[in-house]
Amino acid sequence: MTFAITSMGGMAIQHRFCEFDEQLAMLEFCNKNLTGVSIGVKKEDTIRAEKLIEAGAKIVCIDV
Repeated sequence: MTFAITSMGGMAIQHRFCEFDEQLAMLEFCNKNLTGVSIGVKKEDTIRAEKLIEAGAKIVCIDV
C-alpha cells in the first residue's frame, strides 16, 4: 500500500507494528521523501528510529 500511495504522489506512514526488516524494505522500495515511518515511545523504538533515519527516513511519526 505504501508504494501505491507514494506512486500517486501521496504521503504514506508505515505503521509501527511492522517487523523492522519489513519496515526497512518498504522504506528502501518507496520514495523516501513521501514515506514516513511510525514508532512508539519505548527505548527500543528510539533505536529503531535512529536506524531508519540512517537508512534515509525523513519523516518519523511518534505513535502513542
